[in-house]
Amino acid sequence: MLGIGKKLFSMYQAHADKSGGGMGAPRDASALLSSMSAGASGENKWKLTNLAGIGSDDDKDLREKAAESEGEFAAAGEAPGLEIWRIEKFQPEKLEPRAGNLSLYSGDCYIVLSTTRKQDSDALDWQLHYWIGKDCSQDESGSAAYFTVNLDDMLNQKPVQHREVQYSESSLFHSYFDSVTYLDGGIDSGFNKVEPEVYKPRLLQMASLGGTVRVLQVPLNPSSLNSGDIFLLDNGMTIYQFNAPDADFKERRRAMEIVEQDIKAERDGLPDVIFLDGDEVFTCDAFWELLGGKIDELPPPDADRDVEAGEVDLSGAKKLFKISDEDGSLVMSLEKEDGELSESDINDTDAWVIACSGQCFIYIGEGTNQDEKFYVWNNCDKILLAADLDSAAATSFLSKDSDAETWAKLFS
Repeated sequence: MLGIGKKLFSMYQAHADKSGGGMGAPRDASALLSSMSAGASGENKWKLTNLAGIGSDDDKDLREKAAESEGEFAAAGEAPGLEIWRIEKFQPEKLEPRAGNLSLYSGDCYIVLSTTRKQDSDALDWQLHYWIGKDCSQDESGSAAYFTVNLDDMLNQKPVQHREVQYSESSLFHSYFDSVTYLDGGIDSGFNKVEPEVYKPRLLQMASLGGTVRVLQVPLNPSSLNSGDIFLLDNGMTIYQFNAPDADFKERRRAMEIVEQDIKAERDGLPDVIFLDGDEVFTCDAFWELLGGKIDELPPPDADRDVEAGEVDLSGAKKLFKISDEDGSLVMSLEKEDGELSESDINDTDAWVIACSGQCFIYIGEGTNQDEKFYVWNNCDKILLAADLDSAAATSFLSKDSDAETWAKLFS
């Protein structure tokens, strides 16, 4: 996992622990490996999924719901720009980016398509990102996977596809936005809950990480505070903005945008905003009462969190795995390790996984069908585990045509 993602994941592990069966929930690795190994022979062979599910009532229902909503992707990727869809309850909804700011809900999935023109050419280039909230269900993730595969097919399989896990997104994903806001729940739990008698307070943290301001919903506890960030304590009709002494300008600006453009706008301008600058926070008893306690001194923010992850060296040792259809199941087998790879090591009729430098690269051969593509997409967690990679490892789907530069680094 990249350094920034590691830091975020450790800071907010408490949230992931409450996600139950969601995509971001901690997994029992031994149980998952046991289920994967059933029916697969050989020390380096893993059964990913049983293809008997294709054509089942659940599978048909999921496909029908996905097919009914494909019109939402009409004209996608036809012109340069950024397009975003939120997937909730099996329905995609196109969103409009707001001044470079993106809000993500942990109970939902999102698809982000970046379309650019190639240098010195009228041809288009696409980066397709599939974002998985830590609390989204397997069904919602599956429906988003269908949409992603279909969108890739609409664009003639030209996009490079990226699997993005909450708190561990790629630097490329964050490069599209000035700030990214993480909120618990689904879209229905947004800023528009205004009934004071039932409003549940929440604490938002504005933190500059890797050049992007990330807004995170953190535990409602004094231990969440530090001396280097901005914090919004949202209590419905009263908003406390704590400007820590060492916070930077970008964090302050983003906090002001959230207060004015999100909270107050959704609540008809009614909430009162109380600003607490520096040591003023220690004199506001109501602030600490909402947090359930008080601290005497603010700790500094983590010193290493602003380190931007550089380009990962792909010249190191690589492991090559094959995913193929064997006896009605998708089976993943280790084909090569500790050596250089060449294009002659793979074919176009199977899917291939390359593990290198903590990252995962997947090539789905042109001869595979859409069912196999979907099942590979929807079993990334098992693929990463079998490849001995972190569950949030950067994962990209690519081909020689879609990303010639990375392809050349993987196959010497």
